[in-house]
Amino acid sequence: MKINKIKKWFKEIAVTLIIVFVVVNIISYFRQPKPINQTFPNIGATLTNGAQFHTKDLKKKPFILHFWATWCPTCKLEISNFENLSKDYQVITVAVNSGSAKEVEQFLKERNLHLKVINDQEGKLASYFGVKGFPTTFIFDKEKKVLTAEVGYTSTFKLKAWLWYLRALQKP
Repeated sequence: MKINKIKKWFKEIAVTLIIVFVVVNIISYFRQPKPINQTFPNIGATLTNGAQFHTKDLKKKPFILHFWATWCPTCKLEISNFENLSKDYQVITVAVNSGSAKEVEQFLKERNLHLKVINDQEGKLASYFGVKGFPTTFIFDKEKKVLTAEVGYTSTFKLKAWLWYLRALQKP
């Protein structure tokens, strides 16, 4: 009798999780930003750690562009996902309206993060892509064109799945 109750609870939990997963993805689809510009701009920037970044440094592979802010609670929760991804994939992050480069670097240091971060103090790059909420993540193909975008928390699994899919599409 007790085993049937446990099975019933597990079934209800599983169904609830599936429903939540589906609803969250539907909401995410409708909240998906419509970028004003579909291609990554030709830019040069000094990263918060003092290194130089230029568009030409990007390899001919899919990459992630992630907009976040130090004051954003959701960004704080997911920023480590991008640290993990940056070990195997091209990831550029943009700290928007988050203070000076020194303040952003302090934020990263406190969390033991080593991301490539462009400090967008005035929100110009965010504006270029039409970013209206944080966090916002774009995935680009090897031609530097936006393939998908998402507002809100994004899991490492979902991002890896997208990147795997893109790599599979691009193999001869």
